[in-house]
Order: sequence, then structure tokens, then C-alpha cells
Amino acid sequence: MGRHARNVITVSDGVQVGYSPKTRGGLFRVQFRHPTEPGKYVEAATGVAVPKGWNPKKSPPPEWFDEAQKAIKAAYTTGPGASAPGQSRATWEEAEQYLMEDVHRDGSERTYRSALALLKAGLSGLKGPAEVTPAHAARFAKKYATEGYRRSKSDTGVTRTRSAQTVRTTLNNLSVLWSRLKKLRLVSENAWAEVDRPRVPKKLPRLPSEDSFGKMFQWVERRFPGPDGTGWELLKTFIQVKMVAGCRLNDLCQAETHQFDPKAGTLLLTADQDKTHQERLITLPPVLVSSLDRLKGNRYLWERYASDSAVHRPGGRRAKEFTPSVFYNAVKSIFREYGRKMPGDKVKTHDLRKRAITLTVMAMNGDLEAAAQAIPVTADTARRHYLDTQRAYNAADIQRRTAPALLGNWGQESPKENVDPEKENMDPEKPTF
Repeated sequence: MGRHARNVITVSDGVQVGYSPKTRGGLFRVQFRHPTEPGKYVEAATGVAVPKGWNPKKSPPPEWFDEAQKAIKAAYTTGPGASAPGQSRATWEEAEQYLMEDVHRDGSERTYRSALALLKAGLSGLKGPAEVTPAHAARFAKKYATEGYRRSKSDTGVTRTRSAQTVRTTLNNLSVLWSRLKKLRLVSENAWAEVDRPRVPKKLPRLPSEDSFGKMFQWVERRFPGPDGTGWELLKTFIQVKMVAGCRLNDLCQAETHQFDPKAGTLLLTADQDKTHQERLITLPPVLVSSLDRLKGNRYLWERYASDSAVHRPGGRRAKEFTPSVFYNAVKSIFREYGRKMPGDKVKTHDLRKRAITLTVMAMNGDLEAAAQAIPVTADTARRHYLDTQRAYNAADIQRRTAPALLGNWGQESPKENVDPEKENMDPEKPTF
């Protein structure tokens, strides 16, 4: 840009900085050379709206030049209190808009919007995220943890206190959000990085029993019998594919028909569909391959839901057109309904993923690293969030079989000759894990 830029401003020490307009989401930004990193450029928000019908060959409105020059001077200001390039002008609304342009998953978008709404309500005097300091963050955290809230909008509703887990989750979400805002150069630091989180007792992942999964399928057949009484085949097939694949709900809902290869018996999830941005090839049992080949839509694998729902979930608010998000919300709603009807055998959509990881570890003789590669997920994430260790590793049985070997000869007055105490106490009919 530099000398070829149409617009130039002289900043401190006579340095000339070229700058140009950029548009994002109906608002003008300004692009200019980074003040300290040669070869890099900065985009800063100006808050000026793009006029209707504006042509990039035309000059921006006069107010854009004023705001652009303020942003450049702020970026080139040195000393205490100087703003980071690009962060000083973004309002809450602008920051949310830029953030949503950078987010590509519905779940993340909902989480970020919710966190920003809570923060704006709790720190009502601030105009944008760049004004949030670590002191503000600490004050918000204390207020959020101690103030009561009402689930209903009524002033007479019951006042509740947020759980430690809720407070911790919200603060973690804000920290992740600020890390993303920092990458977008909308803030200069993560104000939430050092905020104290409440301690939450560690809960090990626990799976519903196989009996509960069986009752879930029985309930689905009763709840959605269909005209021929065989049950809703699309929904049952979707649940079965998710059980086999162990993938996240949103990832599978986005699958397109061309990603399914009936001849090879595989389903490919692309990197942009997977939360971890990894491509994954899933091998399916023949019975599921046959069902999918019969049920697949023209574009999306599950788009038959749009017509099926007229029979199984009729109503005035039923979506007539298929989208992955419509199907995602429908599946979540169905599992919530099952949980209400069968509270003693509740199964959540994510339990299907937990089950896949746990049973894969068992099938791999306890090799968590190998199982994590198969799903895929990092071994640490699987261990902390998904693996039912009590089921995958029968601790009592392992301890019973290893106790003699751990004790050695110390607990025996006259050990038998030529006998391995570990092998003597190990049942040869049982697997190692």
C-alpha cells in the first residue's frame, strides 16, 4: 500500500502512512501499515456505515476520513495507555459482527452471543470490548457468581443462585471469546485469563447403561410409529450412524449425499464439517449402508427429514425446507422429550459419542491412544470428557488380577517354585482389560 495508497496521513516524527477503505458487513474499516511489524498491515474499525449503492471506485464519506485518521494515530501512539492497532473504535455491535464473520459453527455462534449479552448487561457502562480491563473482568465474575437471577421475566419469580459450574463455564467462554477478539485485533489482551474461577468437584464421565440405550430405541418406535408401524426409519438410522461413528451431532447433520459412498460403505466428514478441522472417513456396517442408500437425499444425506416430519412431527411451526440446523435442533428436541418421559433412563445425544469412545477403548484392549485416533479425539480430551473409565477399565477386576504380582514374595512365607503368581491368579478366559 504505502506510497501507492490514495490517502496518506503524517503521524508522529513525520512518518507518512498510506491508508485505504475496506468494507465488512455494511461498515467501513481502514487498512494501513502496521506501526511495528514491517510487511504487515492492520485493519481497524471506524463505525461508519457504507452508503446504499456505494461503489468502491468512489471516495468514502467525509466522516470515514476523520475516523480512519483517528484510528491510525491511535495505533501509532506510543507510551503508557497506547491502544493496540485496530482495537480502539469497535463498539459491542461492531465487535459482535466481526466475530460472527469469523465463526463458522452454529454452536460457537450461540455461545459467543450469549456470553456477550451477559457481559453487556453486567458491564453496562462500557462501549466496547476494548474497554474491558482485568479489573472489570474480576468485578463481573464476582457479581455474576453472587447475584441471584430469575428464570422467568416476572418480578415475583423465584430468585436462584448460579452454580459453580455455570459460573466457571461462563468465565471460560469469555476467555475463549477474548482470545478470538485478540486475534481479530479488537482487544489488546485477554482480560479474563487471570480471573479466578470457582472450584468445581471433578466428575468422571458416566455412560447410561446398555439397557437405557435399548429403551431409547423402544421409545422412538412407540413415539414415531409411522403409517406401517415399523417406526421412523430415518431417525433410527441417524441415531445408529451416530452410535457407530461417535461423531458430534452437528458434524453428522451437515453430511452431504456425495460424501456417502455406498460401494465402499463409507461416509466422509470433511475438515470444515468437523469441529477439530480434521477429515474423517467412517466405515459403516452393511445394514446401515443399505438404509442410507435408500434414505439419502439429493443434496444432504438427511434432507428427507423435511418431508418425513409432516408425518412424524406435524405442526404449524414445522420447517418446510431442510437445513442442517433444522435437523440438529429437531434431534436435540426429540432426545430432550425422551429424557422427560424416561428420566430414569435418560440418554443425551452426546452420550452416543461417549459410548463410542468407551466401547472402542474396550475393543482396543484399553489402548486409549489407538481409540482416540479412531474416533478421532485427543487422548486427554477423551479421558477428561468422554471415557467412562469404570466401564472401560473394570478397576476391581484389574486390581484383583494384578494384586499377587504387585505383592511379589513379600507376603508369602514359602512361595511355590516355578509358579508365576500373576498367571496363577489370572483367569485365562478373561481379556486383559
